[in-house]
Amino acid sequence: MKSTTGVRHRGVGLASHGCVPNRAAGQGQEIHVTVNRRQIIATGTAALAFPGIARASARRTADRAAGMLLMGFIGDNPDAEGADIVADHLANGRIGGVLFLRHNVRSREGAEGLAARFREIAPDAFLALDQEGGAVQRLNGDLGYTPVPRAHVLAQAQSPSQAEETYRMAAREFTAAGFNMNLAPVADVQDDANGVIGRWGRGYGTDGETIAAYAGAFIDAFEAEGAVCAVKHFPGHGRSTGDSHEGFVDISQSWSENELD
Repeated sequence: MKSTTGVRHRGVGLASHGCVPNRAAGQGQEIHVTVNRRQIIATGTAALAFPGIARASARRTADRAAGMLLMGFIGDNPDAEGADIVADHLANGRIGGVLFLRHNVRSREGAEGLAARFREIAPDAFLALDQEGGAVQRLNGDLGYTPVPRAHVLAQAQSPSQAEETYRMAAREFTAAGFNMNLAPVADVQDDANGVIGRWGRGYGTDGETIAAYAGAFIDAFEAEGAVCAVKHFPGHGRSTGDSHEGFVDISQSWSENELD
């Protein structure tokens, strides 16, 4: 027979299958349970701290949720008030990263300074912006970065392997500037009648095979340089008749089967 011992403690019970809250908890009643000595050694501390374990579990859930959030802000330099707010949230683990939009990237010095400040506070945070090429390139030629052709033009002029080399160059500049998440590539179909994707040549082609080849080259290039990509758009913007930046867009009457290829 294994030796057992009795344990007396107010408000908490130890059970052989783990730790459980006792119904008498908080009522000041003494309880008596019998457990194996080794179980006391292995689980006693955790069991007696059950309320703390519950709180720790809740904190872990909150931390995981926070890690999924990218926070936008107002400001285009490291000293902006909006940057101070973001820095505080990063330092306290309330967000997983920062979203840079056009109004945040008005100068090379400002954008790279912001990235450096946030990276120093939270080295593993995602620093994200849109760097597709063409009309949607936040780190653009006006700021001293190398212009990248829009997707539709590039797909007509280069093979997927050549495109990957073009994107490797862009990825090196991207990561050197301090960013590690590219909100690209576009995997929508190219439809010239579309005012959001087609009008600007943001799509690689009209069939899934072509789109997959060039989008894959894009992703491979950025991953090789240490950045991650967020493929867009879902459920699909290539056949839309409106702009989702401006309101709700219904594609139920305009989508086609080849978008699922």
